[in-house]
Amino acid sequence: MTKLPRTAQPLPRYVERKSTKAGWGYFWHLPTWAKKAGCPIHNEPLGLDYDVAVKRAETILLPGIRAE
Repeated sequence: MTKLPRTAQPLPRYVERKSTKAGWGYFWHLPTWAKKAGCPIHNEPLGLDYDVAVKRAETILLPGIRAE
């Protein structure tokens, strides 16, 4: 696998970018404090598309943990 170029695209809180065989993948990681508080949201892959990953994190996942 060739090394992927670095980018400076900002990511929402608790979203991580990792190199995968298909390119950059985006992943949501629920913070420990929310998990301990019983938050029903779980860690999940957000896919390879930056815009889709950011939209899901900002419109669904982040508001979901703030409501707990």
